[in-house]
Amino acid sequence: MSNDATTRTVPPFRNPDEPPEKNQAYPRDFDMVDTPEQLAWWPLLRKPLEICEREVLPAYKQADAGALRHQDRHRKLANAARCSARLRSRSDT
Repeated sequence: MSNDATTRTVPPFRNPDEPPEKNQAYPRDFDMVDTPEQLAWWPLLRKPLEICEREVLPAYKQADAGALRHQDRHRKLANAARCSARLRSRSDT
């Protein structure tokens, strides 16, 4: 009897700086910036969305940039730790 939880494969490593081909067409902030065509499609939301873009978007961009810096730093530290652990394990043998 097969249990789905034990037979699933782990997805391959994905570099966040190189998204899969199908996701590359979207800009980084596609869900935060509305085009004039999108605003025209939702006339009742136009005013609130414009206010959000003016008031929220600058804080979002600042927080997003900080998060990306932290992610980059974490990735570099994790890779350095992994490499040093691998070198140490080789020197112990």
